[in-house]
Amino acid sequence: MAGFYYEINGYVHDKYSNEIILKLLSHFNINKGVAEIYEVEETQVNYDKIEEYVDEWFEAPFENLSVCNLKSHYFKEIKFNYHIFDKEVPFRLLITMHENLTFSITMMFDYTEHVEYERDIVKLKRKNEEIEKLYTKFYSSGLYLYGTYGVEIFPVSLISIKFEEESICMYGDGNYFSHQIINKDRILELQKIGSIKFNILENGYLVLKDDMDNRYEIYEEWVGKIVNDLRNSV
Repeated sequence: MAGFYYEINGYVHDKYSNEIILKLLSHFNINKGVAEIYEVEETQVNYDKIEEYVDEWFEAPFENLSVCNLKSHYFKEIKFNYHIFDKEVPFRLLITMHENLTFSITMMFDYTEHVEYERDIVKLKRKNEEIEKLYTKFYSSGLYLYGTYGVEIFPVSLISIKFEEESICMYGDGNYFSHQIINKDRILELQKIGSIKFNILENGYLVLKDDMDNRYEIYEEWVGKIVNDLRNSV
């Protein structure tokens, strides 16, 4: 039976670029795996043709990304093993193209297989700590405008926020907000809510929603202000 995936998603407010993907892989010291790619110049990637590419994807193993001709390929997915939970765990890196050619990157692993049924409290705590280190490292790369992390989350773009009234925080365990969209006034507002944990990164803030209890609605109202700011910026 298929399990649930733990997903760490970041929205890149920039045109599709293999260089950004390469930066993330380098950030995690990933240099071996299998890439699912389509042979097209990255400057020629067309959102309307994404579905047409489906029948022409091919898998290319790599041992060193520097030998790949990145400029002539569009990456759909990269599969690799990552050392976590004291073993090598299969990971997937998915690229989601948006209508305005910006894109989202999602790093994911099988949560059901490796975490969900862990009954040892000590081991479970350690695994959750490792997951926190994982998404902290993901967002510390500084590649994203915002992001959401948790089980079975969904990448949201600025376009969907503007025209489909999507929220950027309705699901998941928490959110990442870069300094580009969070100013000091917003952080002061967040601090006043109380009982909400957040970690300060060099390039933004990680907000953890686990212990919000009845303050969750207040947090959603706070995020609503950010969504309106983003909506007006598009």
